[in-house]
Amino acid sequence: EIKECDWSSDVCSSDLSDKEIVPKKDHVQIYKRLKKYKYGILVDVNENDIVELHRKEYFDKHATILAIVLFFAILLSGAFLVIAARPIKKLLFTMHRVKDGDLLCRFSAAKFGFEINAIGLFFNEMMDSLIEKQKQVEKETLEKEKFINKLEIAKDIQLKMLPKQIEDLKNIDVAFGYLPAKEVGGDFCDFYK
Repeated sequence: EIKECDWSSDVCSSDLSDKEIVPKKDHVQIYKRLKKYKYGILVDVNENDIVELHRKEYFDKHATILAIVLFFAILLSGAFLVIAARPIKKLLFTMHRVKDGDLLCRFSAAKFGFEINAIGLFFNEMMDSLIEKQKQVEKETLEKEKFINKLEIAKDIQLKMLPKQIEDLKNIDVAFGYLPAKEVGGDFCDFYK
């Protein structure tokens, strides 16, 4: 509420002087005399309106700050998730390549990998150990195949040492056979005259 005053008579139209302002209950009054002019301004505002305006301004200000903080928190957590997911994706990609047959594929430590890097390096060690064991098994299998081939040769030699035919002996029936316990045996037979 603005009231005009005639300063030549020092009386406002509401009968208030510049020194005599009567406060109203639950109102805030601000009086300002304009020096260039012969008028003054009296602002009379309901205190409840000021409180409500302050609350609204306080809420708007803090709600805006909270919204900005939440936006950046979500943005930062999304960025963190992307950064944290890279080592996991890298490890999974390596595992898929190994599963598809590329046994020489290895995980390389990623920036900000932390525990995933440790798991990836353990995976690398496991693959190296697995390949070493596979080579050992292949070597042992090859040695066993060579040994079995040698035993087959020894069996053939023993079979060839048996007489081809039996001499005709009067009044004696003779038969022989060869049945080793394994690939080869230690018994030999021959006919002597």
